[in-house]
Parts: sequence; C-alpha cells; structure tokens
Amino acid sequence: MVSLAQIFSWQPLSGVTSYLVNVEDGRNNPTPFLVTGTTVNPMFVVNGLTGGFVYKFKVRSNCGGNHSSWSPWFTFVAGGGAINCNLLTGLSVSNITSTGSTFSWNPSPGGLGYRIKVEDGSGNPINYSFVANTLLNSYTISGLTPSSNYKVKVRKLCAVGVTGPWSAWMPFTTAALRLTGSDDVEEALISVHPNPASQYFQLDVNSDSDEKIRKVELYDLTGKMVASELVSDETTFKFPIQDFNNGVYVVKIQTNNNYISRRLIVLN
Repeated sequence: MVSLAQIFSWQPLSGVTSYLVNVEDGRNNPTPFLVTGTTVNPMFVVNGLTGGFVYKFKVRSNCGGNHSSWSPWFTFVAGGGAINCNLLTGLSVSNITSTGSTFSWNPSPGGLGYRIKVEDGSGNPINYSFVANTLLNSYTISGLTPSSNYKVKVRKLCAVGVTGPWSAWMPFTTAALRLTGSDDVEEALISVHPNPASQYFQLDVNSDSDEKIRKVELYDLTGKMVASELVSDETTFKFPIQDFNNGVYVVKIQTNNNYISRRLIVLN
C-alpha cells in the first residue's frame, strides 16, 4: 500500500484563534485511522493515509475558548480527491413489457457505479425484492409478473463502503400477458390435457425431451395470476382447477430450459 499525505483547506473566519481538525477512516476502511490536531491557519496536513482508502474530514473553530459546531463530514479517497456522492436524478422507466422493463437515470461521473433496488408495489400480491449493481446509468430487468405493480430506486456507489442517498421510489406496472404465436412447438415439449378441462389439467413432458417442470402459473386473460405451484423437476404434474370460473386461461410453465405459455379452457 502507498502512504500518502493530504492537505485540507477552508475559508478563514474572522475572530477565530484556532481550528480543531478531525480525520478518520471511512466506512468499511480495513485500517483504523484517527488524527486530530489544532492549527491557527485555515489549512491542515495529514500524513500516513493509504492510497485508495476512504477517509472523512471535519473542522470547527475556536474563538477564545468558545467552539463552533463541527462542519459536515467531507468524504474523500486518499490520492483520489473528493467523492461526488450526490442524489441521482432523472430516474425513469421505459420499455415496459409483461415481464420486464428498463430503468435509466442521469449519469454521475466518478465512483464505482450504481445500485438499483426493485420491490413489489401497492396491491402486488407477490413479495418481490431485487438488488443489482451496474457500471452503466441504465439497467434492464426481467422475470417480473404480468399486470403487477413494482417500484424502483437507485443510488450511487461512490467508493468502497461509501454510497450516495437513495432516489425516491419510482412506481411502474408491468403489461398484461399477451398470447402470440402457435402452440405447435410448445406442444412438442409439454402437452396440456384435457383441454377443455374441468376438475384438473395435466402436464406431460414429451418422452424425447429433457425438460423438467419447475413451476406452473395460471393467468386469466387480463394478465392477473390466479394460481401458482412450485414443482420439483417433474415430468408430469396435475393442477387442480375445480374452484375456478369457466373461461379461457393461460398456463405459464417454467422448466429447466424454457418458459412455455399454453391456452387452457376451463368448463366446470
């Protein structure tokens, strides 16, 4: 590690006889550090800092025995100057689909990147929490539930152990599940029968396929999920529907390799 010196300076104040200075290690700094000192000039030199580590500095004045309040902490990286660790602005949500969206915000130079957090929003029946770091001022998420409410916020990663404040939550709602294309390819992987169904429907993996059923979800045509079951890598599975209203539904099947959507008619 490189040992560095840092010079601090501030605007002089009239009537001040001296200044008291405090320099400490910042958050997650693996090396404890504390230097205090007094100077009659509005400048102070600290030695023994480790290059690349985070520190913080504050100062207060002495006016003939009466001390002022401490200044706010000034956070810096030894050898790297001050950290721009302000609140990020311009957060927006775009390209919203039934299962994902793209988040973007105004760039903030310097630092180690950004952290985003996504949670379930108002009225969302599914508990959801997702956190990710990114070097870019945008991020695309997938794996969300159709017709569901979510919220996103972002903060800056300023240095090791130093983060900026979170932005305000930005709410968004995923689109309804769309039915597109043909079932022919999906039928070759997994069959859904009987269809129409009354008491239950059954999923069967084609004997020539290596698919394993892991999760089954049932949606109505508004995109609202009405039922969900976790499955432990099965090749056949029965899903009870005796309590469901008559109508057209979408069966969404998650396997070890694919996400498969099939139409189902319920006639109870």
